[in-house]
Amino acid sequence: MAPQYAEMLRDLQSQARWAKLLRKYEGIFRGAALDSYVGLFDDERRIGTALWLFLLGEEGHKELNAEVAAMSTDEQQTWMDEQIREAGEDDSWSWMEGMFPDTPGAEEASRLAYEELSDEDRTEATKRAVFFWIFFFASFHNYLSLMLHGRKLTILVAQAKAGDEGAFCKAIHIEPRLLRHHPFFLERHLQAQENSETDFLKRIGYRLANSALNGKIRYPGLYMVFAMLDASGWLDGGFTHDQILDMCDEAGLDRYQNRIEDANYLTQRLREYRQWQKTGSLSML
Repeated sequence: MAPQYAEMLRDLQSQARWAKLLRKYEGIFRGAALDSYVGLFDDERRIGTALWLFLLGEEGHKELNAEVAAMSTDEQQTWMDEQIREAGEDDSWSWMEGMFPDTPGAEEASRLAYEELSDEDRTEATKRAVFFWIFFFASFHNYLSLMLHGRKLTILVAQAKAGDEGAFCKAIHIEPRLLRHHPFFLERHLQAQENSETDFLKRIGYRLANSALNGKIRYPGLYMVFAMLDASGWLDGGFTHDQILDMCDEAGLDRYQNRIEDANYLTQRLREYRQWQKTGSLSML
């Protein structure tokens, strides 16, 4: 996923490219699909559930839940280990190829294959595609928040709902749609307007007027790998720097372009990443 997330970062650094990207997927962000997307940030487990719903479909997901619920704790752990191992041994990731056609010919082939489906299968394919994209956008913004603010968006949303105005402003800085489509953020913003909370409204306006990426990230793909490991609690102490370097290779990151020729260079990039978390965003508000 890191190369796709890195491309998203590049788009976010350009307002025109970001607007074009959102127009491409605007059909996803309408009605119930959008509501369910911003609702994912209320509970991080919902993000993973969206991915399972894409992979298995709604019926398959129900069957999986029933199967896992019947297992003991040890059996659940064994099952999860097997799933992780099988995923690690699968080099094809064919489902990713379908979601990201990399040539006009592949995109046209995907469109034609979709049109040839029966009405029932087309409905199911559309549902599962929406589940994928809400997972993709939710996980991207969760990692982006961790990268810029040192806290996942799911954490910021929880803190905002508990009354933290700073977390509120940082959350909408990462994903402005929260302000328009999340019940709590919408209601709190209206409350601030009705009560003439001038300072709070200025902070909200400042965040909305400035891009989430206030500065250029030199190594977007690398920082995304760091953020993904960081989100899992594995960046500091979970793996050696040589092991993280191997992961960067697996993610298709060019060592020279990312200045990670060896573990010592990777250590330097990690220090820069931590510094970026402290200074790379509009932390003064």
